[in-house]
Amino acid sequence: MVEVYFKNRADRVLAGKIEFPMATDASSPLVVFAHGFDSGKDSPRGVILAERLRGLGIATLLFDFTGHGDSQGSKMDSTIAQQVDDLRAAIDYAQSDQKVDAGKIGVTGSSSGGLVALTEALSDKRIRSLGLRGPRTDNLTDKADQFDLPILIVQGERDTLLPQTQVFYQMLTCSKKLEIIADADHLFSQPDQLEQAVALTSAWFEKTLK
Repeated sequence: MVEVYFKNRADRVLAGKIEFPMATDASSPLVVFAHGFDSGKDSPRGVILAERLRGLGIATLLFDFTGHGDSQGSKMDSTIAQQVDDLRAAIDYAQSDQKVDAGKIGVTGSSSGGLVALTEALSDKRIRSLGLRGPRTDNLTDKADQFDLPILIVQGERDTLLPQTQVFYQMLTCSKKLEIIADADHLFSQPDQLEQAVALTSAWFEKTLK
């Protein structure tokens, strides 16, 4: 694992960690992690998924949004628009690493990070696949037909965001998959439910990026 630092357009330094699978001569696909509000690059759920992805030969970049973790700024600065800019900066950084296959970059987002990932994917064609966990989909239903990349959504049956997600999902015209985890809440609080979410998401990226 290598600690990395890069700047967003507001000239704030964002902190992250990039890690590659077992040594290989070839460049690796990579997944960037967009965490939820009040979370960060060290989220246990994110770390578990990252380990699983690296086991499948996919590199990972976890980072802290503005005002979170070790990144500069305050949480008041950390609007969705600011986090979208942060995510773009993280993708810029990933693309600059020669060990990354720049044509195979995916993004995984959870909760508000899912909204950030979706928003950036509308205009950033470098993102080749999305794997979202309990995403917010605020005001995106009318733009659902503009997505042209594969999208996986994994959501808990008891997540209060699920009805909104289902409306959004029905409007998507791209390659898509919705997996509803029985009896799970927004955070997949039970270990077996989290394992299901991790297994589904890692398999999705293996399919769409490798």
